[in-house]
Formats: sequence, C-alpha cells, structure tokens
Amino acid sequence: MEAAGDDAKTRFQEQMHVGIDRQEVGRARLRKYVVTEEIQRTVPVRHEAVRVERKPVTEANRDDAMTAGRSANPHTK
Repeated sequence: MEAAGDDAKTRFQEQMHVGIDRQEVGRARLRKYVVTEEIQRTVPVRHEAVRVERKPVTEANRDDAMTAGRSANPHTK
C-alpha cells in the first residue's frame, strides 16, 4: 500500500562488460626494396695546394740558406 503523496521512483542499474573481440578483416605484407637513382649535385670540395719557391744560394744569403728549415731536434737531418 502506498502512502498518499509518496513519489516513489524506480531505480535502474546499468552494467557494462568490456572485452576484446578479434576478427581477421584482411592481411598486409611488408616488402622492402632498394631504388637506385642517378643524381647530380654540387658539393663543396676542399683541397690543399703547395707551391715550391726556389731561390738561388748566393754569398749574401749562404748562412741563412744553410740553417733554414733545420729542426731543433738533433736526430732530424
């Protein structure tokens, strides 16, 4: 029996179940290949250049010419 003025409500409970359902829907294949292509590019190139300057030995510069280029190391000729 309900009392007069009773606002009774119906209560519902919801439950959710989570899971994984795997289904095959297709296939994929990975293939690797090498492509060789010819290209032309401008790249910086460095090189060293050496210039030999020869000077004749004279009486005026004989002493300088004989000692020039000698190392302080006595084992170096």
